Amino acid sequence: MSRIKDRLESIRAKIERAEQLLSEIRELDRAYRPIECSLSIQENPASGIGHFSFDIPGPPTLVSILVGDCVNNLRSSLDHLIWQIVDSNNIAQASHSNMFPICSAEDAFAKQIKTNRLRGVPEEALDQIRRFQPYASENNHLLSLLSTLSNEDKHRDLIYSIAIASDIELSFYRNGVNLCNLVVGNDEFRNGEIFGGIGFDLSLLAGKEARILGRANACISFRDSRSESIDALSIADTLDGMKEFVKYEVIESLWDYVLQESS
Repeated sequence: MSRIKDRLESIRAKIERAEQLLSEIRELDRAYRPIECSLSIQENPASGIGHFSFDIPGPPTLVSILVGDCVNNLRSSLDHLIWQIVDSNNIAQASHSNMFPICSAEDAFAKQIKTNRLRGVPEEALDQIRRFQPYASENNHLLSLLSTLSNEDKHRDLIYSIAIASDIELSFYRNGVNLCNLVVGNDEFRNGEIFGGIGFDLSLLAGKEARILGRANACISFRDSRSESIDALSIADTLDGMKEFVKYEVIESLWDYVLQESS
């Protein structure tokens, strides 16, 4: 195996592992889509008002583990890319300071330069890396998400996936009798979300057993603890877009800086 092939193998292995993990995540997502769900009654005795909230089973923990492994392999492929670029060019010796920075602000990128993250990278390659930074273009948002997810998995959080249900069919029961059925079409709901965003008079259910059961289609999506908005794009689709961006936009544009022998 040539020295150049050795360089490529390291980067390719990371991408291929991410693709394998993505296939496993997609299979779990497909298996999860038809789910049982229900509405539970949330009571506020002081006001006499109640709400119906969705009870949607959460994704298996294995999803988050696979997602973490997937994003960390994608993130690592970029760091391997920088190492191999530096090692391929006779500008400076590769060191443990080298890595692919992902910055949301220009001054943060400048700080990464000062700390030698890209020491030994040719100026032309440095300019391309700068153009891929999230602050440089909204089109680079997938790199920002990649950085966030990788850091959360390594340092803070494991469970960062949620279920989002749509195409819901509900059956309303009172004292064991099916009163009516309801189909909720295009609306999307998370676990614990208030159905319809409205309340009802608790006295309407006094002395009665009420149950609301249903089925729904669901997808496993990323949970953003900083936002209440729903992103209905599945984890598998988001990761696939992230992988495509890393593989075909970033790595391919910098490939030529690895495909050379040190003199």
